[in-house]
Parts: sequence; structure tokens; C-alpha cells
Amino acid sequence: MCSITIGLMVAGTLFSAYSQNQQGKYQEDLAKNNAIVQQRQADDAIKRGEVDEMNHRLKVAQMKSSQRAKFGASGADVNSGSSLDVLADTAMMGELDALTIRGNASREAYGYRVGASNTIAQGKLDKSRGTNNAISTLLTGGGKVSSQWYSSR
Repeated sequence: MCSITIGLMVAGTLFSAYSQNQQGKYQEDLAKNNAIVQQRQADDAIKRGEVDEMNHRLKVAQMKSSQRAKFGASGADVNSGSSLDVLADTAMMGELDALTIRGNASREAYGYRVGASNTIAQGKLDKSRGTNNAISTLLTGGGKVSSQWYSSR
């Protein structure tokens, strides 16, 4: 009867240790998958930023063309004076906005990349915790089995 109890204790201990170790591995794998998603989100943020920046530059170019046409239609010289100042200001503000769009996309991507890095680190920690819990379970279970063994003798 005692050997059955000891056998069950050993089996329970081994199963518990195995489960804890597997849970740690699962958490690490889950973290890796989440990090891949975050990396893809970062890439997407950069691509969206590039498209938004290009579209903004096109709008500014259209605005400048419209301004030139209006200045020309009114008889103003578009290559000097206030007409040139307005066109230069439009170009400067348009460029500032385009760079802001690029910077915002870069910051968004950076946030996703930092998140991916943190997710990977957490996964490694979870795996290590699972391994440590498994070892602790084996040691504790081994002590209980040993105690049971000696008390049955």
C-alpha cells in the first residue's frame, strides 16, 4: 500500500513539474507570436506614414499650383514679391507638416518595437519561471517522497 502511495506521489510530482515547465514554454511561444504581430504593426505604421507623407506632399503641390494660377490670373508676378513669399510659405509649412507626419509614424513604429522587445523579455521570464517552478516542485516532491519512504520503513 505504501509503495502505491509513494508511486502516486512521484507521478504527481513529475506531472506537476512537467506541466509547469510546459506552461513556461507556452507563455514564451505566445510572447514570440505577439512580438511578431507588434513588429508587423510597426512596419505597417511606417508604410502608412510614408503614404500619408506622400499624399500630403501631393496636396501641397496642388495647392501651390492653384496659388500660382490665381496669382498669374490676377496679373501678379509669381516669381517675385508677395506671390513668391506666399508660395515659399506654403512650401515651408507643407514640408513641416510632411516631416511631422513622418515623425509621428516613426514614433508609432518605435512604440510597437519597444512593445515587441518587452513582450519577448516577458516570454523569456515566463519560461524561466516555469522551469524554476518545475525544479522547485521536483525538489519539494522529492522531499515528500523521501519523508514518506522513511516513515514507512
